[in-house]
This record gives sequence, C-alpha cells and structure tokens, in this order.
Amino acid sequence: MTYLQFIDGIGCWSYVGAGKQKAQEISLQKPHCMDVGIIQHQLMHALGFYHESSRTDRDDHVEVKMENIEKGSENNFKVKESNNLVTTYDYNSVLHFGRYVFSKSPGLPTIVPKPDPNVYLGQLMGFSETDILKINKLYQCKICGNLLTENYGYFTSPNFPNFYPDYANCKWMIRAPWHHKACGNCIRNINKNLKMK
Repeated sequence: MTYLQFIDGIGCWSYVGAGKQKAQEISLQKPHCMDVGIIQHQLMHALGFYHESSRTDRDDHVEVKMENIEKGSENNFKVKESNNLVTTYDYNSVLHFGRYVFSKSPGLPTIVPKPDPNVYLGQLMGFSETDILKINKLYQCKICGNLLTENYGYFTSPNFPNFYPDYANCKWMIRAPWHHKACGNCIRNINKNLKMK
C-alpha cells in the first residue's frame, strides 16, 4: 500500500498520481513551501491532477505565450491527457498557474485568459469550489458540504426540508475574498457585539 511522505527537499513538488514506490514523496522545502495554497497544490498533484492550464480544453480558455517562457520551463505548459471530470475550466483553481509564472522577463505574461484578458489567474488561498468537486468526483466521495466563496447565497442541511439523516456529518467552508476580510480588531468587535445579543 502506498502512502504520502512529506520531505524537506529542494523546492515544492510532487509526482502526479500514485507512484510505484510505497512512499510517495511530496517536497515542501522550508520555509518557501509552507503555505496552505502551495501544500494543497502539491497534494492535488499527488491525488492525480495536472495543472489546470494543462487541461485538454485549455486553449479554449487561455492563450499560452510560449515565446515568453524561460528556457527549460516549456514542459510545464504542455497539454496533458487529463480527465476533466465534466467540470468547467477553473481560472481560480489552486492548480492554475499565475499570469507571469516561468516568465523569462518581469512583466511578460506566459498565460493570458480568454476571452477576457483581465481575469485573475490562480491563487494560493486554498482549494477552489471546483478543486473540491473534482477530488470528490474522482474518489467517488459522497458530498455533503462544500466551499462557499461568493458574497451571497445559501446552504441547507442534508435532506432539507425533511429531517436531518442520522449520523450525517457535513462541513461547509466559507472563504471571504481578500478585499472583504476583516482586521483582528473588527473580528473582536463583531464577537463582542454577538455576545451582547
């Protein structure tokens, strides 16, 4: 049986999918790779996922500027035979490269989104909603709960409006966008106000 082995290697990397060795190494060099988004990025590789910008349908969603990529890094931009699990292309995936990754010169983009070139690419806050959906689909997990990132919406208990099923355990994660995050004092004031009610 294979298992994941985290090492303090050189750089942040992981093989894609289960290897032939029992211990599948994931390199998380300290302190450079000690970030939630980087760790989750490498874990998704270990679980069997390629970069989002390597999807078979990527050319419909982004333009890769091969002329701007530093020599020796071109392989990172090759299209892979990927199982997209009937999901839409995800510009916000923790597995999506940023606009200037592997650029041979600052300010030269290596990836430009289509049709809107101003769409933000990639992030290191953690799994996107589609990342979680793909993991659950690939491993045939019963989904109860998800990640909420919008500034509006709702969620319900399982089986709503009927009774909550016995032993059901749902986890909903709510992630605020960067520009909506409160400072520590604001959070303390909110908690203080909640206690007063």
